Amino acid sequence: MRADTLGDHFLLTDGAVPGAPGPSFTTRTGSTAEIQQLAGEVYSAPHWITTIGGGDPARCRLRTLRFGPVIMSDWETDEAVQVTAPELSDYYIGLAPAGRLFTEQRGIVTTATTLEGAVYRPGSPTRTWWLPDTRPVSVSLAPDALESELEALLGHAVRGPLRFSRRFDLSRGMGRSWGALAGLVHAELVAADGMIYRPMIAERLWHSMLGGLLLAVEHQYSDELKEPTAPSRPRAVKRAIDAMEADPSQPFTTSTLAHAAGVSVRSLQDGFRRHVGVTPMIYLQEVRLGRAHLDLSIGDPGGVTVSEVAHRWGFAHLGRFAAAYRRRFGALPSETLREP
Repeated sequence: MRADTLGDHFLLTDGAVPGAPGPSFTTRTGSTAEIQQLAGEVYSAPHWITTIGGGDPARCRLRTLRFGPVIMSDWETDEAVQVTAPELSDYYIGLAPAGRLFTEQRGIVTTATTLEGAVYRPGSPTRTWWLPDTRPVSVSLAPDALESELEALLGHAVRGPLRFSRRFDLSRGMGRSWGALAGLVHAELVAADGMIYRPMIAERLWHSMLGGLLLAVEHQYSDELKEPTAPSRPRAVKRAIDAMEADPSQPFTTSTLAHAAGVSVRSLQDGFRRHVGVTPMIYLQEVRLGRAHLDLSIGDPGGVTVSEVAHRWGFAHLGRFAAAYRRRFGALPSETLREP
């Protein structure tokens, strides 16, 4: 292993990922132009940094840590600052170990706090801002690596992009665990001699961050990912489930699912009863409700309607959809759509 020190840049040249640079740490404090240049280099996209009033910040510091397909950055400013960027190519997680971090995409503002992380997807211009008491942290994850990690966990191909919920809970469960892992990595930003600069450790950490995020934040594959009995299911049941998960909006019936699985209707029903615990149609309804819940959670109330989401996922009767949705999630679909 060889370490090169170039001013404020520290690089380990052994790659944790074939063809990728090794873990690297950069910190820079200086003019707006210098910080913008660094952000553009790190994220391969231009960034514009101004105060909320539109002027140049008097002081700004940016620290970045790149390991494998993951980049973690934190900012420090003495003023209220906003950062705007064009369509970025990665998934981003916004964290606020102190204060509040605000991010706007497609007219929707998501707030990160000490208790909630914010999620924003690639493909949209992004504006982020914060007050001086906030120390924002961002984590970017390459889409191909994240989707490959999901495929490895599920054992089959997935269709991207992943439709993550806009927010996730950092105070309990998987979200708390992922936040603790992110905090561990963040501590390495100030320790250029830490374990993460060992490529073998870095590779394990970025795999853990990708896999942990897929468990911590809701997306269209969450139900399948969290199902513990899936590996032991018979092939016919798995084929029917794969068909429903791939496109639950299709007008499936028990007969069409049995045909796709290559078994009789009676055999498929018996397989679901033994290995899933519900009928194929009840399973399909649960998958559709999960997709509808995700669309309502991330939807813009000004441009999305409950009926549109219901029909998209195969619910023809709005009253029955609302009743089933409330039983599953404890709220009406319209309440989820309006939730800030």
